[in-house]
Amino acid sequence: MTVPLTAIAVVLTAGAATPSSPARPALVAKEPSAVLGISTRRPAGTLAWFQRLTLQPLSGRKVPLAFHTGSYAFSSDRATLAVAECIDSGVASIRFVNARAMRVLGDLRLSNSMDCASSLTWLRPNRLLAVLTRSNSSDAEVVVVDPTKRRVLRHMSLPAAPWTTSSTGQELVLLLGSYDSFAPARVVIVSADGNVRTAVVENVLIGTVVDESSQDYRARTISPGFAVDPEGRRAFLVPASGPIAEIDLQTHSVSLHDLGSPSLVRRFLRWLTPSAEAKAIEGPVREARWLGDGVLAVSGFDYSIAGDSKETEHVVAKPAGVKLVDTRSWHTRMLSDGSSDFAVTPGLVIAQGGAWDEGSQVTSSPGLLAFGLDGKERWGLHQGEDRRIEPDGPVGYVWVAQGSMEVVDLSSGHVLATLRRNESRNPWPWLLAAQSSG
Repeated sequence: MTVPLTAIAVVLTAGAATPSSPARPALVAKEPSAVLGISTRRPAGTLAWFQRLTLQPLSGRKVPLAFHTGSYAFSSDRATLAVAECIDSGVASIRFVNARAMRVLGDLRLSNSMDCASSLTWLRPNRLLAVLTRSNSSDAEVVVVDPTKRRVLRHMSLPAAPWTTSSTGQELVLLLGSYDSFAPARVVIVSADGNVRTAVVENVLIGTVVDESSQDYRARTISPGFAVDPEGRRAFLVPASGPIAEIDLQTHSVSLHDLGSPSLVRRFLRWLTPSAEAKAIEGPVREARWLGDGVLAVSGFDYSIAGDSKETEHVVAKPAGVKLVDTRSWHTRMLSDGSSDFAVTPGLVIAQGGAWDEGSQVTSSPGLLAFGLDGKERWGLHQGEDRRIEPDGPVGYVWVAQGSMEVVDLSSGHVLATLRRNESRNPWPWLLAAQSSG
């Protein structure tokens, strides 16, 4: 059901709701009204507490972050926050903060040569892992940190920078691809003590080939979806076509599960040597997410080139739809065939995005459509509009226009408030409601 925004929107000015504010749904009312977040109003970043429904900072101590505004992870009791630095010409480091007293505990420099720390993963009270990379380079490594002593214990080199990362409660899991060819995907498993194991998935290709010999270039890519079941300690690679690969993270064994779509690997192999004809990207890109209870969510784009000549060539992105995959039966259910992306909150998948045409600069989208894990639609917003939602606890934030943000109750789809601010002078904060940024 599409909720009429004009009937329920509440405009907040100067951080205060008008007297006609509707009663908050019970789910939202029971949740803490304050959430920790990062403000970039000052370029170096500040950690502060924010009111969930207004995104206004609360009174109290603020923590200077000194450009540590990237990947983050909390200790299991959320008493300590680790935040990484990742800026060009910077130094890969972590700032540790007492999140209760709102005081800096100290900084830890992770490398003399790498300038970006990401994928912070707090596996044990005394073990924190991070991925280190360097700008304009494929060099990468994993570092093991003792956060209690703020000491680097170990560095492990990686053969390439990760495409994406995930984790279980016992290990960091990395997907490695190739940046100059199409090659079998590699899944790297790193234990809390830094022991590295690798599973090669021969049946799933990954990579990008770019020709930058002139000002114009063509990039061709194959990017499968990647998801991890943290309890079952399984990883999944979801290609655009062909079987899904299931990797046992303990034994490294690979199982293939055919969903009935033919393999297009042979067709993609002809892209190994792209020509520098135009500035363009083409190829399949997929995203996958483990939802729990044996279910994966999958979406993405298929990029292609349209146009009759070099002068009129442009990129067209066709949505792959948003679908659920039951890993017990390997049955699939399409939720929204016109969507290209999704957001996730417990018990809910929100389809978003749509088709995009570079030539017309137009995105065609069914809007925001929320589904339960049973595949039934729960609510809808912004029908026919290209909108994205960022779930955070019981609410989600929808950027409507420059300086305008809606706060949506995720259980009902009701718009609780419309926030307005000058984004150039007061950017929206990044809320840290999750245990880590992943």
